Amino acid sequence: MATTKRRINFTNRKRISHEAIDIRLLDTPPGAAPRATAELKLDGFGFPETAEVAIEAYRGSSLMRFGCGTVGNLSVPPLMIIDDIDVGGNVQFRVKVVDTHGVVGLLAALASHVRPKSKDDGDGRRSLLTIRYHDLGSELWRVSVDENEPPALVLNYRATGIEDRIINDPLVRGLLMPAAFRIVLEKLVLLTPPDEDDETDWKRDWLKFCDEELGIEDSPFELDKDERAEWIDEAVKVFSSRATFLEKVRAKAGEV
Repeated sequence: MATTKRRINFTNRKRISHEAIDIRLLDTPPGAAPRATAELKLDGFGFPETAEVAIEAYRGSSLMRFGCGTVGNLSVPPLMIIDDIDVGGNVQFRVKVVDTHGVVGLLAALASHVRPKSKDDGDGRRSLLTIRYHDLGSELWRVSVDENEPPALVLNYRATGIEDRIINDPLVRGLLMPAAFRIVLEKLVLLTPPDEDDETDWKRDWLKFCDEELGIEDSPFELDKDERAEWIDEAVKVFSSRATFLEKVRAKAGEV
C-alpha cells in the first residue's frame, strides 16, 4: 500500500531488537515473487502509541513498503507479496517506527538488515545458506557471497527438481554442500572482520557456527594466508564428517 513520502529526521532514533521481529519467507514456485509473513512485538520499547509502523522489503536500492498501522494498533498485513523490487539478490527487511506529530516526521526507531527466516529455520535459528532461484544459463548452481548480504545457494530454476535432488539424494548433496561451504569460507576470510555486537552481520553467524558446532576456534582474520587455507580445509573436513555425507552415500548403495 503506497504511503506519502515525507522527510525523515533521525534525531534520538532508537534501535528495535531483531528478537522483536519474526519475518518468514514462504515457499514459492521458481520464478515467482517472494511472499512473506511477519509478526512484530513492539511492547515495552516506549514508542508513542500513535507512531506509524512500516515494514520495508528491499534488494539493493529498490524497496516495497507495507504499512502496519500504529504502535498502539498494529495491523500487519497477513501476507506480503514482494513483486516490485529488483530481481537477483536476497530479500532483506527493515522495520520503521515513525512519529508523525509535528511538521517533520521523526524516525523514532529502526531495525535494519532483518534477515527473514525460512521453513528450514528452527525457533530462534536462521539458515546459514539460503536457497534462491535464478536463470543461470547452462550452470546448475552458484554460490552468492556479498559483504552486506547473507550467502545464498543459487539454483537454476530451469533445472527441474534440482532442490529435491539436493535434499533427497545423498550423492548430490554430498557433492554440492561441502563445495558450497568451502566457497563461502574462501570468500568470508577476504572480507572485513565481523562486528561482534552487530546481530545482522552474517559473518558473525558463520564464525559462531564454525566455533560452536565444528569446534574450529581460531579466527581466520588473525591468521596468515597459509594458516587461513588450513583453517578452511579443517572446517570443511569437520563439516563433511558431521553431516556424514560419505556414510549416507554408502548406505544408499547398500554398502556397510
